[in-house]
Amino acid sequence: MAKIGLEFGEKIKIADKEYRTFSDGLDEKAILGGLSWRRLEEPVFFTEDDTTKQPDRFGVYPQMSTGEVKWNDITLFSDTQKAPIFVSIVNMPRHAIEDLNLKLGDVVQLEGVVITWSNVAGGTYKIFADAIKRVDGMQQGNQGNVPKQHENKGKEEHKG
Repeated sequence: MAKIGLEFGEKIKIADKEYRTFSDGLDEKAILGGLSWRRLEEPVFFTEDDTTKQPDRFGVYPQMSTGEVKWNDITLFSDTQKAPIFVSIVNMPRHAIEDLNLKLGDVVQLEGVVITWSNVAGGTYKIFADAIKRVDGMQQGNQGNVPKQHENKGKEEHKG
C-alpha cells in the first residue's frame, strides 16, 4: 500500500535533544534565499534540575543553567521568506561570531544547515547551522542582495 503524507527524516541529536529532520527533501537555498545579518541573540544554555527548590505538583524540578552554552541564536533576514528568521549556530563559539564584525544588512551564508520539525504547540520548524560566514563585499546598503534575488527568481516561481 502506498504511503500518504510527508516522510520526515530520522531523528538527529543536536546538543541534548533529538529533533526530527526533513532537510533531505528540501532545497535550503530556495527556502531561505539570500540571508542578511540582523543580530546576535542571547546564548542558550544547558540546564539541569535545581534540587535545592521544591518540585511542582507533577514532581518536576525548576531548571537552572549549568553555564555551558548549548548554541548561539542569531537573527537573519530571509529574502525568500521576506521576514526575519532565527537560526541556532551549534558549532561556532560566540566569540567567533562576534569576530566577524557583522553589521546590520551584511550578506551572510550558513554552513551545515539542518531544518527540523517538532509537533510541539501545533507544529513548528527550527533551523540549525554549524557556522555562519560573511559573504565578502556585499551589503544590503550597496544592493548586494539584488543578484541573489535574480539567482533565485526561477526557483521562487516553481516552489509550490
